[in-house]
Amino acid sequence: MKPIQFATRLGLITILSIALIFALNFLPQISEAQSLSWTTILIFIVFSILIYFMANYSANQKNKNLFSSVILMGLLFKMVLCVLVVGIYVKVYQPTSNFFLIPFFAIYVLYTIFEVYFMTRIGKNEGVK
Repeated sequence: MKPIQFATRLGLITILSIALIFALNFLPQISEAQSLSWTTILIFIVFSILIYFMANYSANQKNKNLFSSVILMGLLFKMVLCVLVVGIYVKVYQPTSNFFLIPFFAIYVLYTIFEVYFMTRIGKNEGVK
């Protein structure tokens, strides 16, 4: 997948995420967690860009196991990052309900689907040459 294709699709996923956040913010229980939603989108944009370039680099290496390692390490890092973000949010803002998790996981699912999509394309095409 070429960088311009990646950037275009990342932009579309981001617009979809922003629209989702605006729609969910009509619910008062969820609107309290806007800061988490915007932070989550920003984190996943940066994470997607980093993993894209790491995957492209590893797909072009002679050691084909490197690509699998990048995928696994990315998955592990993303899970730890999500736990940290939610943990910090709970510690700092002390939410009264768990409704803040709805937009968080919606954004997580959107960016994870996108990540699987572009990683699959990179794996099949062996990255940008």
